Amino acid sequence: AMFLISIAGSLVLSLGAELIFSILLGRQYLDGAAIFRILIWSSVFVFLGVASSQIITNERIYWVSMFRTAVGLVFCLIVIYFAPSTWGGLDFAVLMVVTSALAAFAIALSATARNTINQIFFMRVQE
Repeated sequence: AMFLISIAGSLVLSLGAELIFSILLGRQYLDGAAIFRILIWSSVFVFLGVASSQIITNERIYWVSMFRTAVGLVFCLIVIYFAPSTWGGLDFAVLMVVTSALAAFAIALSATARNTINQIFFMRVQE
């Protein structure tokens, strides 16, 4: 449900980017709407991170949150370092969404977190 809500919100903001920019910033900033349209999709992964933070807190596996944030930072720095200087704002916006996705799904690298998620969502206990 949380995933679908975040998709719906991102879709609405993505489709309404030009209108939002026109109303709030004026027509002179309309070029930024294209970057906003891409970057808004990183909110899906932020939304999932916030939703999973309740599980992290309840299960007292706080290190997973730090690990997920560190993975996102490392991927972001690698992408920025190796990206060609000829790339524009749209290219970097796509890369930032990809690094957000990688950080959000880094939780799957932890056996403890996977076991907890399986218990909560699929009623399975991993031995």
